[in-house]
Amino acid sequence: MIWIPWAEKLLGPANKQYQEANNIQGFVCHSVEGNLSSVLATLANPNRQASWHFTNAKNGTLYQHYPLTASCWASGSKEANTRYVAMESEGFAGEPLNDAQVANAVKLWMELGFTERQVNLWEHNEVATKWSPNAGPTACPSHRYDNAYIALEEGQVMTPEEVEAIVRKVFDEAYAPYYRTFTDAYWLSKYTDAKGAAIPPDEAVVKAVAEFVINYTDEVINND
Repeated sequence: MIWIPWAEKLLGPANKQYQEANNIQGFVCHSVEGNLSSVLATLANPNRQASWHFTNAKNGTLYQHYPLTASCWASGSKEANTRYVAMESEGFAGEPLNDAQVANAVKLWMELGFTERQVNLWEHNEVATKWSPNAGPTACPSHRYDNAYIALEEGQVMTPEEVEAIVRKVFDEAYAPYYRTFTDAYWLSKYTDAKGAAIPPDEAVVKAVAEFVINYTDEVINND
């Protein structure tokens, strides 16, 4: 996937990118320091050596200007630009992303699999001088994404398979394989909605169930 299906395609100038393809190893967050009209004008300006993959608008529209495989001119050095995808968010320094922008950012990060801060999810200021030569240090995006990072952490829900794996591991460590028949029936019946769709249980509930099983198992073993 090199184009995001739910993003609005608004192509940037074809000559404002490196010839080398992007390795797509991560994502860099930027602040546009302006409104939507000014940022799109900057992108279209042939005299401005600046380009990026996405513009995250306050009105809830996510614009994609280049395919993910393009190496844009955004993150301070050729090395960063050929490794990472870049997104500009409409607004100014010190202005948190609004709810629509947060929703766009989190959805995009999760779809692309870039969810680990300073591993594959970066800020411009963190990569600007990481390699040389570079364009120098920057404060961008000036903490504008902090609320989006919080939302990202809250939005990463475990799948039923991941939950089951955790509980099964606890069962194995507690030497209670005979509980597996119970868990098979439990997952199939407990965590489905009226239409039969899977509903991931809360991780805290899983831990509580696991602790109960361990304690109960110990009691069974000690009483035998």
